[in-house]
Amino acid sequence: AAAAAAAAAAARDPKPIARFVDFMMRAKLAKPATLPLSYVTYPTDYFDNVPEDERPHDAPPWRVVPTCQHKNVSKEALDKYTFQTERMLVAGGVNIYDASCWAMALTLAAPDDDAARQRVDHWFAE
Repeated sequence: AAAAAAAAAAARDPKPIARFVDFMMRAKLAKPATLPLSYVTYPTDYFDNVPEDERPHDAPPWRVVPTCQHKNVSKEALDKYTFQTERMLVAGGVNIYDASCWAMALTLAAPDDDAARQRVDHWFAE
């Protein structure tokens, strides 16, 4: 039964590996970065619509921050920074396990060693 199902699926989509490779090559950051993406924000304006009461509010009242020229930074500014950092990590972050699986999947899907090297080299290009 499993073999028949696989044959039927192959008949409907004669190039499933090619479609998979195409999908994997598109699921990454735009140039110049070529890292695969671990996260997708949907809807795209998700972070713009997070209500204020659901944003971070757990920073200390005041804190000296070395990267801010050792100045005191307010709780409100630290909370906004935390929220902005979450947004940036989701928009451009990659989990090391996702990236390694991405590279292995493309390598295994490649029809020959040269194609595999090209795909993995493309990932690290630029």
